[in-house]
Amino acid sequence: MPSATQIDEIIKRNLRLFQKTGVTSIRPGYKARGGRLTHEPAIVVSVLEKKRTVPPEQLLPAVVDGVQVDVRQVSPIEALRTTDPHQFAQVMANVPVGNEPAYMQTPTFRLERDPQGKLVTDKLSDAEPTRGRKASGPHYQKISASMLAEIQGPFKITCFASPDDGWPTLKQFLSGATKTLTMGMYEFTAPHIVQTVSVALKGKTLNLVLDDPRYDQEKREQTESQTQQQLESAIGKKFNFSWAAEGSDPHSSFSIFPSAYHIKVAIRDGSALWLSSGNLNSTNLPNIAPLTNAADAATAADTDRDWHVIIAQATRERF
Repeated sequence: MPSATQIDEIIKRNLRLFQKTGVTSIRPGYKARGGRLTHEPAIVVSVLEKKRTVPPEQLLPAVVDGVQVDVRQVSPIEALRTTDPHQFAQVMANVPVGNEPAYMQTPTFRLERDPQGKLVTDKLSDAEPTRGRKASGPHYQKISASMLAEIQGPFKITCFASPDDGWPTLKQFLSGATKTLTMGMYEFTAPHIVQTVSVALKGKTLNLVLDDPRYDQEKREQTESQTQQQLESAIGKKFNFSWAAEGSDPHSSFSIFPSAYHIKVAIRDGSALWLSSGNLNSTNLPNIAPLTNAADAATAADTDRDWHVIIAQATRERF
C-alpha cells in the first residue's frame, strides 16, 4: 500500500496527465465510495465541476502507476484558494480571523499541488501577508479548554414537545431563574414569553444574543427590535444584549454566520440548560396547555411541532 509521499512522487512524475480544463489541484488521499472514505490510497483530483460527459482529450486517467484516481468537485472558495491564492487572501481579509462561516472554511493538505506541480501550501504562504489587513469588527474569542471540561452528573433530563406541553414547561423553567438567564435565539417575538422573561428576570441578569430574520412578519405579533426594547425597559442595566453577528441581520455590520443564527438555547443560573428545535414565537411555543385544557386542542392543531429538552444538574455545577 503506497504512502502519501510515494503517491506524491507519482503525481509529480505524471503532472501532464492531470493538466485538464477545470482541474484545480492534485494530492494524495483515499478513495471514496458511495460518499464514504475507504482505506484505499488514491490520487485525489479536485475539479471545478464534475461532469458525466467529458471530451476524450479532457478525460482524467482512472489509474496512474497502479494508484486509483478519485475525482472530486470542490466549492468555489476551495477552488479560489488553489487557483488564485492572492484573491483568496483578499476575500478572507474581510472576515475576522477565526470567524470564517462554514462555507468559507477550507482544508489544508500538506502535499496538495496545483496542476503545474507547485505545493498549494507554498502558494498560500506567499499570499498570507495580505490576510487580515482589512479585517474589521470584533474577532472571535476562543474558549479555553478548561471551560470545556466534562461536567459530572447526576442530571435530571426532561424531554417534552410543543404544542402539547411546550410553553407550560418552558414557562416554569424561565420563572425558576434566581440569578441569571443566558440565551441565544433566532426568533423571539411571542408577547407572552417576553412578559414572562421580563417578570422573572427583574432585578436579575439577562444575557441575550438575538437574530432578526425579519420573515413571516404577518404571523408574528411583534418584531425582534420591539422585544429588545421591551426587555431593556423591564430589566434595565442588568440586561446584556447583542444582535447576532449574522450576514443578513440588519443590525450587524459584520458576520460570523453567513445567513442565520439558528440557535435556540437558554442556560438558567449556570446549572440548567433548555435546548429546542423551536423559536420563541407563538407558532413554535403558543400560549396554550392542551394536555390540561381540552379547549386548547383546536389551537394546537394549527401550530408547529417542536421538540425540547431541559438538562438540570442536581449539584448546580456550572454549564
